[in-house]
Amino acid sequence: MFGFQIRHFLKENGAHDVIVSEGVLFETCMRKIWIQRETEETVLDGSLLRGPEAYRFLLETICGLKSPLFGETEILGQFKQFLAHQTVNPEFSFFKPWGQGLLEDTKQIRSDYLRGHTSQSYGSLLRKKIPQGQSVTILGAGLLTESILPWLSQSPTDLWVRNPQKSKAKFPGMPVKALGEKPAAGSWVLVAAPLSENELAGVLENCENSWIDLRDKGAHEERELTPMATSAASLRPALFELKDLFAEIQQNQEHINALKHEIHSTVVQLSALRYEKAWFRPLGWEDLCVS
Repeated sequence: MFGFQIRHFLKENGAHDVIVSEGVLFETCMRKIWIQRETEETVLDGSLLRGPEAYRFLLETICGLKSPLFGETEILGQFKQFLAHQTVNPEFSFFKPWGQGLLEDTKQIRSDYLRGHTSQSYGSLLRKKIPQGQSVTILGAGLLTESILPWLSQSPTDLWVRNPQKSKAKFPGMPVKALGEKPAAGSWVLVAAPLSENELAGVLENCENSWIDLRDKGAHEERELTPMATSAASLRPALFELKDLFAEIQQNQEHINALKHEIHSTVVQLSALRYEKAWFRPLGWEDLCVS
């Protein structure tokens, strides 16, 4: 069975224009990784890894262990697509068993360590708290709304804003309502605009929907200079507030930090075992490479 090596470059370090003449390119949003047959080439810089070190690097990358959002699954999906696109490439057949091994080991790591413990953004937490398929109305169209929308792709979502025309241009194809219209019955309301308590009470007066308060309270406390024109007593309490989500993110991060050392040890072991299995398999995996 043929071994492999990789050359990897971070795009933020100027890798956008890097081209390697040999190998097949696996590209993520952060990296360019060329996968090649293993050679006797002398390692001239830190971009070249071979053997178990190359396998470990790919495994950590695919598992999302090297991503800013620790444990995210997007790269796993990209790797699956990459392998699918290479099935007709005879020059890449040597990597088929390695690719299958990476998928198997990634599944094991995610099952043992990462499942349910990787929420590090408000959007990822909201996706877990809002039942899939239930509709969502977001009050506001600012940066917070932009950051959480991708996480709600499985839920019918509309926006509730002061200036519908402006928001329609900013979010083409997204249903937009004027502030004050009734949200759909049964939908979740996410308050992502910096409204004062007085303003929010007026907007959500008699609203019976479940709502989540994503306001940064410190950003508008000073605006409460006049008595409330509308009582907020009729509002249902928010199911969650921003401080609750932040506390959960902090707790998840502490859990992740405790896991990192154990995950690293497991990745090293899996990489060594995978190479040992490859080189000492009696009949080899060459039959898989040409099947």
